[in-house]
Amino acid sequence: MKKKIDPFYVMVVVALIALFWYHKSNQPKDISHQLAPPISGTTLAGKKIDLEDFRGKYVLIDFWASWCGPCRRANPKVVKIYNKHKNHGLEIISIALENNENAWKAAIQKDKLDWPNHLMESQNGPMSIANRYDVKSIPTKFLVDPKGVIIAINPSFRKIDRILTKFSNKK
Repeated sequence: MKKKIDPFYVMVVVALIALFWYHKSNQPKDISHQLAPPISGTTLAGKKIDLEDFRGKYVLIDFWASWCGPCRRANPKVVKIYNKHKNHGLEIISIALENNENAWKAAIQKDKLDWPNHLMESQNGPMSIANRYDVKSIPTKFLVDPKGVIIAINPSFRKIDRILTKFSNKK
């Protein structure tokens, strides 16, 4: 007597494979341990910045948007990391993928994103910085070391804190 495979189990296996494939396809390609692609732009305050200006410091590059629920829920943790390490060699460059400048500005105020390096790229435009970093979904974060090398892609906040604490203890 042949045993039949339950269609439910087949669907579960197919769904898990599809979920794994989807998750992998939404991750940026691994550019860790490479020099960070260039970033330049004009901040919310009208100041020109360039990633090169931050050599000698750790930089957390945060791709986000005002309309992105997971991004907004992560912002308090980003603020906490910034407040803890801003005087010990951490800079944050927030790059919002937006269509609505007013919503972007309001989110910065509401979420108390007090660092000065806020850039906005049009969600409908070429998104040159996001393309250079191969950002496929948001939130996406890159941690860049003082030499300008990407050392982590989407690191946990615990990992960021550990790296920055170790760095500040060496100073």
